[in-house]
Amino acid sequence: MKTQKGLLLFILFTLIYSGKLYSQIPIVDNPKYTKYYDVVDKWIMVSRTVADTVSETSFNCGFIFIDPDKGFFLQIDGQFDIDNNGNYIMGKPMDISEKFKYPIGHNWAHVDTISQDKRKELDLPEHPSWLKFYKKDENEPSYKLKIATVYNRVGAYKKSLPILTSLYDADPNMDGLAVELSHLYKAAREYDKIITLMESAMKVNPENPAYYSALGHALLKTGKPDEAESFYRKGIELSDDKGLKGSMAFDMVTVYFDKKDKEKFNEWYAIAKASFEKDSLYDKILEDFKSRIN
Repeated sequence: MKTQKGLLLFILFTLIYSGKLYSQIPIVDNPKYTKYYDVVDKWIMVSRTVADTVSETSFNCGFIFIDPDKGFFLQIDGQFDIDNNGNYIMGKPMDISEKFKYPIGHNWAHVDTISQDKRKELDLPEHPSWLKFYKKDENEPSYKLKIATVYNRVGAYKKSLPILTSLYDADPNMDGLAVELSHLYKAAREYDKIITLMESAMKVNPENPAYYSALGHALLKTGKPDEAESFYRKGIELSDDKGLKGSMAFDMVTVYFDKKDKEKFNEWYAIAKASFEKDSLYDKILEDFKSRIN
């Protein structure tokens, strides 16, 4: 039983470390589906339940938008039916209590959009009047960076790339920009670009621990564990973020676990152990590593 448990934890670790466990959407999208992040600021049709059964002819009108501070949302703003001739017939106006804003999780598979012709048939505006409150700062660089960050968090890198590169062209030293670009390059496995980017960013702000984390990880991925360790140590020294410290320490734990270097393993194990919640997945993986290296 212990052997099976260890094997399971090792598989989980392998998936995490390779990035395959994260629910990030690939840079190359599946053309069969329309992803929610591809229809931002557009209307979609949302199935309704009638008499405990999902209806095939009765739908809610949903509008997908981005709250720059909170992420993707779906706003339900009406309902309609489809008759036997395929006509879209708008229902009576919804009471305010029937309308709601729903946060969209990155596990949404696909959405069905309402075409422009059908939107006009339903007499829906191109954009709801309330949308302007979420876009009041849309021309500000800080707003654009927030939008790119929202896209990055769900792996929609094709959406974030033009925003981030445009911001970088305008101001490469913008606060927070280098880290977001590093996430994009990490997803594309362009580690040399991360190294160049972080080295440049450190010249402007050598006290940002996230730069050391990104650079250390890129150095590990390019076969330079000794250099990575040096930057990780500095990053941990600068950071007050347990999660960031834990991720850096965990990387080095795996390095010395693979090398069977008990002394260095135990040093990094102690740092990582102090950074993760007891009985969390990472904590359990650490314990499994510890049992197998001693």
